[in-house]
Amino acid sequence: MSSIVSEATENNNDLPADVFSYNNDRFYQFVEEKYGADIAELLSFQAIRNGAHLLSTSCDEILMIFQQESNDLNQLKKNVLFSNRW
Repeated sequence: MSSIVSEATENNNDLPADVFSYNNDRFYQFVEEKYGADIAELLSFQAIRNGAHLLSTSCDEILMIFQQESNDLNQLKKNVLFSNRW
């Protein structure tokens, strides 16, 4: 394989090779370490438990929850800095 092809097919993201085997707490721990506690909390609140589930969920579906009202959601909105945007 030429070096150009090798470079193009090399995994250049910084995700672990086994990231799609992470489920539940391990998945949320990874998300928290990489992207922050607020994003991990948002995914946990919506029961998005692994990478495959995340890939099958649209951005609109993830954000739609912020159009709802409840005490738990108000706390989540506050935690992820959306409290004044909806």
